[in-house]
Amino acid sequence: MMAFSWLLAGAVVAAAGDVAPRDGYLLDLKDGLSDADVQDLAQEYGLSLRGNSIMASQDRLYLAGDELAGALQRLKEDGRVEAVEPNHIYTLPETWDAPAPVPEDGKLPKGFPDDPMFKSQWHMTMINMPEAWKKSQGKGSVVAVIDTGVSDGKGKYPRVPDLEGTHFVAGYDFIHDNNHPDDDHAHGTHVAGTIAQRTHNGFGVAGVAPQASIMPLKVLSKQGSGTAGDIAEAIRWAADHGAHVINMSLGGGGYSDVMARAVKYAHDKGVVVVCAAGNNGRARVEFPAAYPGALAVSAVGPDGKMAWYSSYGKEVFVAAPGGDTRVDLNGDGIADGVLQDTIAVGDPNRHGFFPFQGTSMATPHVAGLAALVRAQGVTNPDAVARIIGQSAEKRDDKMRYGNGLINAAAAVKAAEAPATTRLLTLGGLLFVVAAFARRRLGSAAVKLGAGGLVAAVLAGVGVFPLMGVDLPFANVLASPLPAWGGALLGEGPSALLASAALPLLASVLLLGVGRLRGVLLGLATGTAAFLMSEAFVGVMDIRLIPGAGMMDSAWLLINGVLTLLLAVLLTRR
Repeated sequence: MMAFSWLLAGAVVAAAGDVAPRDGYLLDLKDGLSDADVQDLAQEYGLSLRGNSIMASQDRLYLAGDELAGALQRLKEDGRVEAVEPNHIYTLPETWDAPAPVPEDGKLPKGFPDDPMFKSQWHMTMINMPEAWKKSQGKGSVVAVIDTGVSDGKGKYPRVPDLEGTHFVAGYDFIHDNNHPDDDHAHGTHVAGTIAQRTHNGFGVAGVAPQASIMPLKVLSKQGSGTAGDIAEAIRWAADHGAHVINMSLGGGGYSDVMARAVKYAHDKGVVVVCAAGNNGRARVEFPAAYPGALAVSAVGPDGKMAWYSSYGKEVFVAAPGGDTRVDLNGDGIADGVLQDTIAVGDPNRHGFFPFQGTSMATPHVAGLAALVRAQGVTNPDAVARIIGQSAEKRDDKMRYGNGLINAAAAVKAAEAPATTRLLTLGGLLFVVAAFARRRLGSAAVKLGAGGLVAAVLAGVGVFPLMGVDLPFANVLASPLPAWGGALLGEGPSALLASAALPLLASVLLLGVGRLRGVLLGLATGTAAFLMSEAFVGVMDIRLIPGAGMMDSAWLLINGVLTLLLAVLLTRR
């Protein structure tokens, strides 16, 4: 019998060609279709359509029965249809034993964190979490957990105690179509615990990003099964409702075009999508981890080597601790799985500290790390991935470890690099502007002054030492002025503020106030430094600019040059 503690890589999909017995086919229509268009299509093909959930009118995702089979090829060629496929069942294996909970011993280690069971969380020290927490704890980041649910205490079941201080945002239950995504299995709560369990609260265990918010999305039932339609819809729901990171500790062998489109949709909206590589122990990364736009995570055991159950392959992005409950290498009397507070299997009203293992457990370490990096002001999903990958501890075998074993301390330190780049760019532009003014205008040039220097720093780099400090509006002040609106909302800067608009408008309105000329000059120079450095560093996803990449950089560079020209003009009296 397979033990639940090592099986939790997530779901396995029904064999290709198998159809969900109660859900038939999945029909994904163009988002722009009206209700009348949908009705016309259904009549044309003789289909009886029903929404995959109550959000079907927005997502245009429908279910059809076996009567669709005869029209399958024609539907695939219909311009109103994005995808049509069997609505595969994803499921956690049915035969598993619940692991025994670990009792608390009440002993508090010195220093941070003071969680009494942290000493048994070998997986946290393996990725250098204590050093990482000094710089970031994930404040402002929202992580969607697409899983068996996470009880937030507002539904049928209570929160587990070590999630009591964790901030939750609204989620959804796609199994029962309601607003209470309670966990009645244990898997989802354990995953959420690794991401954001309360840390340094004198109780239980720690989480990677304790100040991040959890968005619980239930797509797997009490038995651990769910459909491709529900998972795809949850991905889109998360992207549309403010998630910055998505954790999917589930997977399977079957390709779903609907799910692949959903992953791309989330990535293009600026979301970091992190997925379990799978537990098949073979050279095959499972879906959704293998979709473009997803970060596939393999697992290592407590010895730092590839876990015996972990899937691997060319799609693996990084490795993270997944555990091995067969051993106790640190001799603490607790099996060396990933230890978190979760519900008691079979009784969601009780909790316990359980050591699970699997790529399911490795994945939330990476999702939590993405939340830490994002809280440092890196909002472009590709930049978050680049920082995590480049800072990982390199291993020779890329098929098994990808870019290497994640290093949280190195990643959050690397996330500070954009601030250094902005500072250097600002210094360079100030020198260029001052030199130009001195050479061309001599004593007639406008002087920057103390007010202008403050404006230049606020616009160009922000008070970056405040990044990650647990004070009201600290992350806003730590961000450059053009990114304040986005930092306040927990998003990337808007295209309007991340442009020449603010210094240009300020100059038009205040140009006649002679005392403010130096401040306007500083604002323009600082904004130019921010825009131009971001154009080359590329760590921010600019809202309202499609995608996340070249178009953002082009927008920033063009506006940076325009703002620099404005600064040159402002040097004249």
